[in-house]
Amino acid sequence: MTCRIPLSLLLCPNFCGNECTVGLSYVDTTKRTLGLAEFLDDSQFMNLESALVALGCKECLLPLESGKSTEIRLLHDALARCNVLMTEKKKSEFKSRDLVQDLGRLGKGSIEPVRDLISNFNYATAALGALLSYTELLADESNYGNYTIRQYNLDSYMRLDSAAMRALNVLESKTDANRNFSLFGLMN
Repeated sequence: MTCRIPLSLLLCPNFCGNECTVGLSYVDTTKRTLGLAEFLDDSQFMNLESALVALGCKECLLPLESGKSTEIRLLHDALARCNVLMTEKKKSEFKSRDLVQDLGRLGKGSIEPVRDLISNFNYATAALGALLSYTELLADESNYGNYTIRQYNLDSYMRLDSAAMRALNVLESKTDANRNFSLFGLMN
């Protein structure tokens, strides 16, 4: 099984009081990019929603939670607002044991910058380890040496949430009567 959706994202949320530290990793199989991010988020997951919109994510993997707490329900609501397919995985799959070695195989160039990059993260590395397992990138030797590993920085992009994207008609929707009704349709 190879990655069915070009851009998959994996979240590893860590709830502590009213805050949540979100560890995020993504793989873009068309651009051959692996990315990591870690950021604090509010109870409505607005930073996460901005990241989902900016990345154009279609599928998101989450650790399987035994209880349906309010925080998890709010996280699921944020993903649903962005029309992201949710897949729950066992918490035991969220490990970063051989991550440096695996990224050394997939990444272009030297392993030292990659080792330095992933040392800055606490939760995103576990998410990236689970994502590599899920997408089975290491099973295909044609992927070796062809991926770029980078840090995703929320502050580098304009932040739009799903409501802003719909209000601005950036992308076509199923209810549009005319293909040129959206900005994408007009520019295309």
